[in-house]
Amino acid sequence: MIERMIRSGVLNPAIVAPSRPGSCGERQTTSNSTQDAQGQGTSTAIGHSSTSTPKLRYDGAKCWHPPKLGLKRISQVFKENYNKPWLSFDEADDDIWKIWWTEWRKCFDIIDMEEDDIYQAWRFRAAKRLRGMLHAIHKKGARPYWIPPEVLGELIRRWNTEAYRQLQVRNTAARKSTRGTSLHTAGGTTFPEAKLRLVSCL
Repeated sequence: MIERMIRSGVLNPAIVAPSRPGSCGERQTTSNSTQDAQGQGTSTAIGHSSTSTPKLRYDGAKCWHPPKLGLKRISQVFKENYNKPWLSFDEADDDIWKIWWTEWRKCFDIIDMEEDDIYQAWRFRAAKRLRGMLHAIHKKGARPYWIPPEVLGELIRRWNTEAYRQLQVRNTAARKSTRGTSLHTAGGTTFPEAKLRLVSCL
């Protein structure tokens, strides 16, 4: 998908974040030289050792299978690439979304026919995850290592505005209005199967 976006001109290659050694769980090997019994030198290779790229498959419920690696990687991407006081995923522009997606996508093996579905699932999960991470920071009032001091200062300023408080009131009211409903949105999936999918992606 990324390659298609670059060829079509939708994605500028210059804004694609560079790969970082080890950012997908690669393990750094060591290099040294030893002497055998006859005095001949032997050496080990220098490089990275990693397991095969994990495969993700779309599960049809705004997530992928297996879910844990993908969800963990979403958090890692934000910690490596959150450098402006975005209050939500939607506040970032398209170029930032593309960087976040590229950094996440490079870590997984996804078949072409499912990539668009997984991209939509990623957007849904990434928005939810960033909202949760920022909520935890707001609640604790402490700066995590991955947010620059000046960015946290601007976040605090925005959190303390009347506009943000009113938005929170509206969001709380909207959540309360949906509680207790029993809308069936799982299609042909049985309720136990749908419940397992949702639990696995939380």
